[in-house]
Amino acid sequence: MKRVLFFLLPVLFLTVSIQSCAEYADSETPLPNPNPNPNPNPNPSPTVVAKWKKIGITDTQGADIAYHDHECATIYDYMELFSNGMAKDVSYLTDCVTTEEDTGTYTVSGNTLTMTANDPDGNLISGDMTILELTNTELRLKVEPLDFVIVFEKY
Repeated sequence: MKRVLFFLLPVLFLTVSIQSCAEYADSETPLPNPNPNPNPNPNPSPTVVAKWKKIGITDTQGADIAYHDHECATIYDYMELFSNGMAKDVSYLTDCVTTEEDTGTYTVSGNTLTMTANDPDGNLISGDMTILELTNTELRLKVEPLDFVIVFEKY
């Protein structure tokens, strides 16, 4: 009987150990991804399509010329560029209620933003601006052929 136990106990111990290791390995297996098709680009490329508040003007070297110091503490002058190629430029007057609003169209070709609109007299005007910087939060446009840069922040 001792001989039987001598062989049976190690086999039983070995069987329990192997089973225990298998359960441990199963518990270490990572859970399947709940979203099998994650967004391959979680930080999409910046786009001009947005509402941009005007925050300042600099020269082309980045030295401040003027900040957009608006008398209205809760509203900002802004430019909005829509995905259908339409553009809107809104400026608040000193009473913080009245606005000057211009609408037109825009196109982007490489790093050139071309805007076309009608002036207050109804004359067609068009202008090019060079996109110096475009991030998800900031836009810097050099006004051609002048030597200054308008700085915008996503609004």
